Amino acid sequence: MQKTPINSCINFAIVFLCVAGCGKSKESEATSVVTGNVSYQGQPLSKGSVLYQHSSGKTAVSDIKEDGNYRLDATPGSHKVAIISREPDKENPEGRPRIIPGKDLIPAAYGEFRTSGLTATVDTGEDQINFELRDSSTK
Repeated sequence: MQKTPINSCINFAIVFLCVAGCGKSKESEATSVVTGNVSYQGQPLSKGSVLYQHSSGKTAVSDIKEDGNYRLDATPGSHKVAIISREPDKENPEGRPRIIPGKDLIPAAYGEFRTSGLTATVDTGEDQINFELRDSSTK
């Protein structure tokens, strides 16, 4: 293959585009450590997940530990929050390959960003954000 100026330019452009597309942007690296406790009806929630959705759409997730504590890395700014806690899924007793979802341990509305009513503002650095959940009749 003969090396022509056009081939050299094409090769340079390919290498440049590949290198320019690598790496992380500054925005994607900026996260803050968020810790907190989740309780329901005054008692620590012993299982489940906490989900933070930044206004940009980026989501951070943490399991809830037995003592109700959680820890996650979230983008600073405003977030919608959802919390899910339910019993483990069960296999269908009829033997069909269908899973029966476990019973919700908290009101199901908390499990969706649009219905939970929960929000959090994450600052740079470290934050502690606790959630006290109640039945919908006592919210």
